Amino acid sequence: MPAACLGAVPVSKFMPPTLNPPDPDLVPAVPPFVMRVDTRGYEADASRTVPAPVLLSYLEHQRWQLIAEPAVGLVDHIHAGHFFVVYAQTLEVVRRVGISVPLTVRAVLEVVGRSSATVRHEVVRDSDNALVAWARVRGAWLGPDRGLARIPPKLREIAEGQALARSLLVDPLTAPPPDLATEPPGSATSYFAPLPQVHAPRGLDVEPPSGVPEAPDFVDHVVVRPSDCDVFGHVNASNYLRLCDDARLRGGAAHAFGAQSAAALRQATRVTLKYQREALAGDAVAVWAWALPDEPGAFGFALLREGEAAPLCLARVDVAED
Repeated sequence: MPAACLGAVPVSKFMPPTLNPPDPDLVPAVPPFVMRVDTRGYEADASRTVPAPVLLSYLEHQRWQLIAEPAVGLVDHIHAGHFFVVYAQTLEVVRRVGISVPLTVRAVLEVVGRSSATVRHEVVRDSDNALVAWARVRGAWLGPDRGLARIPPKLREIAEGQALARSLLVDPLTAPPPDLATEPPGSATSYFAPLPQVHAPRGLDVEPPSGVPEAPDFVDHVVVRPSDCDVFGHVNASNYLRLCDDARLRGGAAHAFGAQSAAALRQATRVTLKYQREALAGDAVAVWAWALPDEPGAFGFALLREGEAAPLCLARVDVAED
């Protein structure tokens, strides 16, 4: 997939041809970053579809590809020990997809500040360009000492050049709602083509709980495994959601959420997480889970290191409507 970005820069396999700016005096228009992926059999859950934590992993992989792209100007800094760490992200699933479905993942830079950046993602199905999920991810740029560092100016230039690309992204809240009648047919018995599932979008403007309740509805006690951790040596961002999902499903099965226990067993359609401190292999962690009052189908989570009061992560999960 030949490409150019910001004028005379190396050809990239991750970026499609440069968009033409409407005014030659404007900053050269930079297209979305693009990655293609096929869903894999081992990624599907018991619903025979790919769950939200896997989609978060796709988005993370795309951001790694973005960072590794020479035209972005971060490679030498990465070699020197700089890195981005996610501190907040929200994802909404509009369509559930099964195994061996070709997808395209797009990303644009929404905001680049002194030490932080916001990326807007969308995942579409290649067969019909139907939106599968969309997300907003915020990250901080850290130096070798793990303190905040100034983001190199090239990334800021790219964000300025992606103004047109941002305007061309799908807005699910104003687009026609997903129509189950137009989805590919499926079967309740098929492992390759499950029954189609679509969800009306609710938007990315949602926050996790601001604190923890005095007593949660359910507590899941876990010990962080080495396999939960990533290249930085701490629990990977998507694995926090897996821990929340495990607590939600176990709590629902134990009828811990009262009238919301049945809802807790449904599929997650919108998730938002705010990461406050890192968890390491061997840490004993309590995953607090509770049904959010007056919000049917919404659940709050706090992950706390055993014996500590300050949360490692706060999260909210909204499940599919009945």
